[in-house]
Amino acid sequence: MAPPTNGGHGDAIPPRQPQRQAQLRVLAQYTKDFWFENPNAPRSMQQQQQPQISIQVNVSPKQLSNTDFEVELKLDGKAEVSGSTLFAFDLTYAGVFHLDGIPQDSMGPLIMIECPRILFPFARAIIASAIVGGGFPPLLLGPIDFVALYQQEVAEFPRRQRAKKRAIEIAHSAMSSRDKFEAIYRESVWADAAPTLVRSASRSGHGSTEQSTRLLRRELIKFVRREAIVSLFDAPCGDYFWMKLVEFPEEFTYIGGDIAESVVEELKTRSPGHTHKFIVFDLTRDQFPDCDAWLCKDCFQHLSFGDIAAVLRNFGESSIQWALISNHPGAPNYNIATGDFRYVDLTRSPFNLPPPRLVLRDSPIDKEPRGIFAWRREDIQNCVRS
Repeated sequence: MAPPTNGGHGDAIPPRQPQRQAQLRVLAQYTKDFWFENPNAPRSMQQQQQPQISIQVNVSPKQLSNTDFEVELKLDGKAEVSGSTLFAFDLTYAGVFHLDGIPQDSMGPLIMIECPRILFPFARAIIASAIVGGGFPPLLLGPIDFVALYQQEVAEFPRRQRAKKRAIEIAHSAMSSRDKFEAIYRESVWADAAPTLVRSASRSGHGSTEQSTRLLRRELIKFVRREAIVSLFDAPCGDYFWMKLVEFPEEFTYIGGDIAESVVEELKTRSPGHTHKFIVFDLTRDQFPDCDAWLCKDCFQHLSFGDIAAVLRNFGESSIQWALISNHPGAPNYNIATGDFRYVDLTRSPFNLPPPRLVLRDSPIDKEPRGIFAWRREDIQNCVRS
């Protein structure tokens, strides 16, 4: 039998191609990172009051191929009674999802709503088991409205785009470095550019939130104890949002320095005590105070090559023994205008610092690939002189 034709006046009508069936399949799911702490045990386990539970949620997707996506669900929470922590946890639970035949306008909701919704019961079970293992009564986290979180994220997208555009305008303006960072803080540019799920009250950006610095705070205290550090110069200190959460030993000396004078003046009005003070400080030219260690968190990625070199030379003239600097291993270094942003690796050209003596783990909420690299002053001196 002859195939049907177009009324006998043309080529055969091609058969209709079958439409691909929409698929969402879970290929794998796993715990990527988890910690639980019970800092006040055994006293905390005798607490009879109902604790106040606070939870922060973040969903981070990553495309692995045309059809496969890794989705991370991050749950960060703590239980408190009268300001005292009973327990705290931080879980990153992830899954790899295969999405095929999905209309483009449905991809976002599927990845940001349905995928974390699938992961949540497993993440909740891990946290519940850890709480019981920590000596507390069973606690099952309530459901999370991923639809509302996604809608909020979509609604806030124009704000983030405006803030990112403003950050570029400031960086490439004729303003001095001091005026650039004053404008960034005054207008809350970095805070407004952050995704809605990780925004906080800190004007220093989402890398300075309580959630983003939880691991670093523990690492910093371990470093202080191991190296017998009794004084720290934190520059740039930003708005001191996360540093106030660090539980330094008694009589520990803290000096915060920042180029933005308005930020420093505000901090002076709420200084926590005689062991803490704040100063206006330009890292490229002002004389470093006498301290055991200098912490330079989330700074060099905003500086030009020339300003980074000036800071390193200036530090080399100080008496401080340790430099703790945010570093992005493997980053392809390129120059920017001060105030802009890119990753930077100080062990690569044009800086060529030696491998660090040690690395303090840093795990910001956006999973930025970095650590706090610790060098001795002589390590930096030898490089800037060569």
